[in-house]
Amino acid sequence: MQSPESQERFYKNYDTTLENASAALAEWIISQEDCEHIRAHMNPLHRMLMQNYRLGHMQPIWDLRQTPSVDLITSFDGLSVMLPEQRKPYTAVDTFKLHLDQGKGSHGLESYQGFITLYPVTKNDATLNNRSQRLCPAFGHTPTIPRMVVYICMTPRAKAYPAMMQKRIRVFEELRLTNHLPHRVKLFGEEPRFRARPTSDFNLVGPPVLSWLGRRLVGYDDPKVEVEDVEDVEEELAKKTKWVRIDDFWNN
Repeated sequence: MQSPESQERFYKNYDTTLENASAALAEWIISQEDCEHIRAHMNPLHRMLMQNYRLGHMQPIWDLRQTPSVDLITSFDGLSVMLPEQRKPYTAVDTFKLHLDQGKGSHGLESYQGFITLYPVTKNDATLNNRSQRLCPAFGHTPTIPRMVVYICMTPRAKAYPAMMQKRIRVFEELRLTNHLPHRVKLFGEEPRFRARPTSDFNLVGPPVLSWLGRRLVGYDDPKVEVEDVEDVEEELAKKTKWVRIDDFWNN
């Protein structure tokens, strides 16, 4: 358990010191002097949910979706980055409410909202107590590491009506983001509701490169290809995909 002093130092690193927070600052996009201005006027810490600006269609996120060989359809959801806020646990009333990601009018289980975490899962994370005890303690523990997750949910293709499949394809081709339910998609706005001014020039994410499996996950009804063809496609994708370490790029 960290002392309050070390927690305070940790939080300050994430709050003000980009280098100590393992963050990269692209000087040609934004200067460090503008950070406080943007924080004040655009409020990027609003629940730390990133559901706009095509971010859920970044190539690394589509690479995660295309990993399992399953015949399902996928959500076009976003991602979340939550910084550990000193003396304010995630379960604080009026901020991070406990909730279910399924409407109370639904009959039976529709889906689980899945996610892939980019940080280690440690003690007291993703845990439930024994059924004989309280499942929801009055006060949660204060986190000491960030929460960074990519939301990915998949359901059977048969759950989606043909009209919904067509809608899914349109949504994907427009690079829009949706809620987590793949067979009943609802769109998020192209820009956050809490923006101070329009930032339509912020869409830096282009169309992702999809394999045959990726197109099936969207909703395209492409004919089945042989294993050899799949391997050829994946080899071509590997040639087109360029992975760059941020620190190497930053030092050049």
